[in-house]
Amino acid sequence: MHRVALAAGRCWRWRVGWRWYATALIGPAFIMLAGYLVWRLLGGPPPPVPPSAAWLSIPLLVAVMLIPALFEEVGWRGFALPRLQSRYG
Repeated sequence: MHRVALAAGRCWRWRVGWRWYATALIGPAFIMLAGYLVWRLLGGPPPPVPPSAAWLSIPLLVAVMLIPALFEEVGWRGFALPRLQSRYG
């Protein structure tokens, strides 16, 4: 049980400044928006509006993408990384 608590605790350590976290969260959205604006400025047509039922899948999509990513981070940071660093430096 101690290893689980240690692994979970490592997820909440901030090793870089808040600006890098903001860049990681906002950067991809900014790049996509810039690409869309360039597309529109070059005369590209606007994308079709999705049907209203498609918006209902957004919470499921967020859960399917977020939950595995969190467990993967705990697995690498809390379990695999310390063992790899002790073995390979």
